[in-house]
Amino acid sequence: MSIRSVGSSSLHALSRVIAAGFVAAAISAGLVMGCNKDDTSAAPVPAAGEGKLDCAKAVARRTECLPELKVDGGAKQVALCESIAASDPMKAKAQFGSCLDAPSCAEYAKCAMALAAEQAKFSQAAKATRRLVELHRLVSEKKWSDAGTICRVYADATVESPDFKAACEAVAAAAVKAISDELVAIRDKLLSEDTVLKCVDLLAVAKKVSPEALAAAEVLCAELKVVRRVTEARAAVGKAREDLSAQVPFQCEWALRDLDGIESAWAQSTRSAVAKECNVDLPKELISAAEKRLLAMRDSGDTKDGFSRCFEFKRLAKTLSVDAAARAEALCDEVDLASDVKKALDEAADATEKQAEELPFACDYTIERLEKLGTSDWAKERIVALARACYIDVGKSILAKKVPGMNVGCDYHVQKVFDGVTRFKLADAAIDGLVLQARAQCQRAPE
Repeated sequence: MSIRSVGSSSLHALSRVIAAGFVAAAISAGLVMGCNKDDTSAAPVPAAGEGKLDCAKAVARRTECLPELKVDGGAKQVALCESIAASDPMKAKAQFGSCLDAPSCAEYAKCAMALAAEQAKFSQAAKATRRLVELHRLVSEKKWSDAGTICRVYADATVESPDFKAACEAVAAAAVKAISDELVAIRDKLLSEDTVLKCVDLLAVAKKVSPEALAAAEVLCAELKVVRRVTEARAAVGKAREDLSAQVPFQCEWALRDLDGIESAWAQSTRSAVAKECNVDLPKELISAAEKRLLAMRDSGDTKDGFSRCFEFKRLAKTLSVDAAARAEALCDEVDLASDVKKALDEAADATEKQAEELPFACDYTIERLEKLGTSDWAKERIVALARACYIDVGKSILAKKVPGMNVGCDYHVQKVFDGVTRFKLADAAIDGLVLQARAQCQRAPE
């Protein structure tokens, strides 16, 4: 029987199978005739003389004809016979007087053997009936292991009836269905329960049902082993979100690897969900958070941890897409230069305050490095800010002190300021006149 063949009404169908077997066995056992539960009274009573049983005569006759039973004709046996006869004459006749009418001991022995065989037969049927009733109870209570034990112990076809075998087959199929349903619920809810023992039970029972049932049980139990990996991965993802980690947790890789090893619809669906969460959603969130931190670092110029943060940031961005990796590379180039830009602006501000006669070295050097960043909007803004700080703010004192005294050639620092003003097309009332005055000596010939 296949595991798939057991529907939602399997318990009702199973009950019908067991109930039908119970009725058949009950008729066979003679229960409808009112026989006592005791197996020795299960068989029909052979015809005996009418009237009250003479217990003394019956015990003496049995002792005479069946000496191998070693039953004496003493008062104890007679008293027992009379006690039974007082409450149940039919039972007393069955046990002590069934073969009294036999003409000889040979016939008596033959009659006794036939009776014993008949009693064994009906005793067996009575036991089978009780087992069917017990199966019915265990199934109703979903005690699959206990029901399976009864079926396993009494599985011999020569002992039990076809009804018992059919009931046991139904028990196995119902057990597979019930245990599978329980485990599927645990799997689908990704519950962190220990399902090892339940899987052992499922595999043992499914093996008795059909090869298809066993194959389905093996897949389900393999899926349950991966559930732990999936729950660990999702927990790690949640922690990464809280900590704003700069990398995808290694648990994601483990879960995806284990899911790849299972061919089932659940594994495929779960893998897609885990892959999206680990390789798409989480990296986007972490990249966004890391980008905000790096932007703040770049704009402040405080890039103390810039190298390590950028290393992790770029590695994470590569897992998302080529475009994300390119954007990360560009931002980290800006972060790498941000502290030098801040330093150059600070030096320019200090030189302006001191009305220096020399342009700080960091001015030209830093502007050249910014220009190498290409189309970066941040770099363009920093170039403009640094050019004004260096060539106008600092240049004002340099031009004022040096231009009036220049007689031959252009002073080195005046030349730098003049070149910067000309290159960036800067204009300011504080230096426009001095720049015009220096042009005759500082204007370079077109290259």
